[in-house]
Amino acid sequence: MFVIREMTDADLGNLLALRKDWLSGEAEIPVPTESEIRWFSAYCGNDRACALLATVNDAPVGYCLVSWQGHPTMTGTLAEIDEIHVAQAWSRRGIGPELVDRARKMLELKIDDLTAIRVRVDRQDEEAGAFWRALGFEHYLLEYTDYLD
Repeated sequence: MFVIREMTDADLGNLLALRKDWLSGEAEIPVPTESEIRWFSAYCGNDRACALLATVNDAPVGYCLVSWQGHPTMTGTLAEIDEIHVAQAWSRRGIGPELVDRARKMLELKIDDLTAIRVRVDRQDEEAGAFWRALGFEHYLLEYTDYLD
């Protein structure tokens, strides 16, 4: 059985190792860069962000990174799930949906004027789109990005 809790500074190394294992399936990834370490560590103790960690026997098997800010065009606060990952060996066991559910509940407790929770997904990733739709998210925004070289 898995346990979900907020990440602490002591979890950072294990979380980065979990992320490296995930990304190394995509390409050869070097040890975490300084910017990755700063990015992940910024979620601990931040009053505008949170990291949830899923563990099995105290070993990390998944995480969900969430941040929030005032909405640029509406009143209220917009939250964003910045990244979510469950280790392949633990996928399809309810950990991902539980991480999202806990993130929703945590956001509702911390933010009085929460108006929306957004997640960005590659439009060609049909599996990810199906995951988010199954959790009640709606495809709403068409976004264009200019990736600078």
